[in-house]
Amino acid sequence: MAKIQEKYEVLYIVDPRKTEEETAAIIEKFKTLIEENATIDEIEDWGKRHLAYEIDYQTEGYYELVIFLIDHTKEYVHFIMTGKTE
Repeated sequence: MAKIQEKYEVLYIVDPRKTEEETAAIIEKFKTLIEENATIDEIEDWGKRHLAYEIDYQTEGYYELVIFLIDHTKEYVHFIMTGKTE
């Protein structure tokens, strides 16, 4: 039976109060989590942008878009719903 892969996009926002090093570490951690469970198709670094509305009194955030492919299995459903592998 052929594997069925689903394509997903995750756009996440990093707190702009983080230093460049902290932001890079968060991005790398998230990238590693995805790579352990899926195949990354594309990563777009959108940089610092204005938020549509304040989050935690912040008007800006550091945007990162990740597009990835993941096998359609029970584990994939758990990963997509929770962001956890266990």
